[in-house]
Amino acid sequence: MTPQNPHIKLFNPPSIRQPRPSYSQVASTTLSPGTQLITTSGQVGQTEDGHIPSSFSEQATLVFQSLHICLHTAGAQVRDIIKLTYYLVDVSNNHAEFSGLLMQFLTDGDSVHSPPSTMISVAALAHPKWLLEVEAVAVVSPAPPSLSTLTLSPPQKVKSVDVVIVGAGLSGLQAALDIQNAGLSFAILEARDRVGGKTLARPLASGKGVVDIGAAWLNDKTQPRIYELAMKYGFETVVQRTEGDQVIEITPGEPHRYGFGQVPLASKKTLEDFSRMQSKFEEEAAKIDIHHLPRSDFDNETVAQFLLRNEIDEDAYKVIETTIKGLLGVDATELSLYYYLDYIKSGGSLKDLESDKSNGAQYMRLRQGMGSIAQAMAKDLTPGSLFLNSPVSSINQMSPSHNTITTQSGLQFHAKKIIISIPTPLYRTITFTPPLPSSKATLADSTTLGYYAKTILIYSSPWWRPLNLSGSLTSLNGPVSFTRDTSVPSDSQFSLTCFLVGSTGRRWSILSPIKRRQAVLDQIAGMIEEEHKRKVYETEEIIEQEWIKEQWSQGAPCPVMEPGLLNRYADVLRRRVGDCHFVGTETAFEWKGYMEGAILAGERGAKEVIEKLAKA
Repeated sequence: MTPQNPHIKLFNPPSIRQPRPSYSQVASTTLSPGTQLITTSGQVGQTEDGHIPSSFSEQATLVFQSLHICLHTAGAQVRDIIKLTYYLVDVSNNHAEFSGLLMQFLTDGDSVHSPPSTMISVAALAHPKWLLEVEAVAVVSPAPPSLSTLTLSPPQKVKSVDVVIVGAGLSGLQAALDIQNAGLSFAILEARDRVGGKTLARPLASGKGVVDIGAAWLNDKTQPRIYELAMKYGFETVVQRTEGDQVIEITPGEPHRYGFGQVPLASKKTLEDFSRMQSKFEEEAAKIDIHHLPRSDFDNETVAQFLLRNEIDEDAYKVIETTIKGLLGVDATELSLYYYLDYIKSGGSLKDLESDKSNGAQYMRLRQGMGSIAQAMAKDLTPGSLFLNSPVSSINQMSPSHNTITTQSGLQFHAKKIIISIPTPLYRTITFTPPLPSSKATLADSTTLGYYAKTILIYSSPWWRPLNLSGSLTSLNGPVSFTRDTSVPSDSQFSLTCFLVGSTGRRWSILSPIKRRQAVLDQIAGMIEEEHKRKVYETEEIIEQEWIKEQWSQGAPCPVMEPGLLNRYADVLRRRVGDCHFVGTETAFEWKGYMEGAILAGERGAKEVIEKLAKA
């Protein structure tokens, strides 16, 4: 077999049509440190299960959705495209509709990306039912840093420290504080112009408090470390509202109310199948030793395959998949069953992960927003140790304890040890010398982050509360999968946060900004009694956040594994490589994917480094 070129990485996203063995859907080629050339195969209007819609608009929607997914998998966005090529059947009849959908694809906010393009009219494509094929070329390169936002002016010479930490999310900040408390010198390099990673609060235009556009919940009992930090810095908790009815929409256009925590209206078979599968997940997850994962046949299939093998009905499947999308931002077809069971055990139980009650993962929020914890942690760092707008381009480990770390703006650091605190798929944005072992590189290339977005509807008053609604709405059809009341009454901040996740979120994402907002409002209105629908549209402000479009996140909440990875690479995830130690929420044993897991992972990485340096 010919060895693969180490500068070329190939990807086949599991949520789109899988190619034949002779080609791949996406390639990422390293042009220079930090700069990647992204090329896609031609994307066509066919679902992952082989269905080809008959209408041109449905096919075109699938084409642009698949392009989004291909670009995201390789770390690119629509704005990074430098060339598009379109192959169009029956141009005279389809051109107008194609142009409208293309503009939606190219529009982000108020701006339209207009790359060079070529349209080729063809009599037919490789399959007689295909009506459109589109391929893209993109380049991802570092943006020049804004020196005015650097915490420290660029040093005039190489700075030497005991430890360099790459990433100033919660995990990296916790590692830095522990390193600092051990009396070691350090520098923490963050690609963004802020700290906190996927924790971020947005102030309201009205000045009435903030809303969390990233991670939002904690628990005082089951997540003690993140709660301790919130209390240490004097932040105020808000208990999640669980009073009033919930609403579920199983069949499109047929919402049903039910008491909070009670069993929703559904067929007997749906309820039985759902209960049977939930019990099976809990039973198998409880058997797992998360600190010593044995090989398991559960890693040979996706959650979807497991559910179908157990012959559950369609509605029960959709309910379970909606839970998975809420937890990880992916569909049941994209996730290893073994990884899902490990994730459940990591958070205690599936019941606790789903719950908003006192033992649940959604029990409390912070009045000041979760991003305030990272900001407070950063203020405790040694002055001059934090470098913002400093994405790392290369790590050179040519001799033990003598490592050179270089940022994309040219800053250089020498360090004895390095702690990597960025999502696993982003390892490929750094050039390692020598290269990462194949097992670690495979993890970076094979794990994916889910599609996770929020649309937050801000109101002058919580109109749903007098209607005896909790603010918890669930739809198995989308685009919104679920909502929560995220109000802070003491600030007169009244909001409903709508979650758009997994494939239904991805389809919503390709709409224009105006259509995205309209789709959310119309869906929520459709789940409210007729006489109260108008209240949904009476917003003071609407805030939207798509984590897939964050260059240094590329999705949320944490990287997930498809079948075959956990059996082979469970230990590799946390294994150091030379002087490089790896942290981040996905590397946590407990509460992976959560802020608690991020803190625990940071503590583990710092402990490893401190112990190694003590022996040196």
